[in-house]
Amino acid sequence: MMCYLLVPLLSRLRLFFCRLHKAAAAGILVVMLSAQTALFYTGVNISYFIIFAAGYMLTCFWDKKMPSFRFSVLTVLTAAALLFRLRCSGVPIGAWYENAVVPISQALFAFWIYFLIFFISQKLPLLFEKIAGDRFFSLADEYSFYIYITHFMFVAGTLATISLTPSFLLNVLITLALTVVSAMLLKLLYKWTVGDK
Repeated sequence: MMCYLLVPLLSRLRLFFCRLHKAAAAGILVVMLSAQTALFYTGVNISYFIIFAAGYMLTCFWDKKMPSFRFSVLTVLTAAALLFRLRCSGVPIGAWYENAVVPISQALFAFWIYFLIFFISQKLPLLFEKIAGDRFFSLADEYSFYIYITHFMFVAGTLATISLTPSFLLNVLITLALTVVSAMLLKLLYKWTVGDK
């Protein structure tokens, strides 16, 4: 939620970032993504904000194309990161796992899912046009943003329901139900306070 509240500030920074040479911009992105490793020693974890900001800035240099070679490289990097994460799971490496391995692998996987959908849409445009007109997918598109914002509070934290009962399946169903209801309420709240403009 904090990431979205900081979007106005990021929008101003993006104007400056987009005017930079690609090499300078890449250097800044490397520093941003390395910051969490440095902050590890202070006990501060702002990895989600750093990844969100980096992704926001990257839109300056994306030419709306996803060549097969680039997608293949991203796929290999993502697979390597996820395999490394699985290998490190349960290994006594302290907070490095939560503060570095987890956020980096999650970020790569998120980027990969996004570019996978975009890559397929380039190869099969007619299929995606058909999907876009489907009622189920239209409804999912309408609420996906609100589900994304609200789901995590039922997965972790004081309101978490994912471990509420001994039954994993029941916990998942409860979590899904609460997520959908909260997403619908948030959408209604948005309409009442801001409205569609």
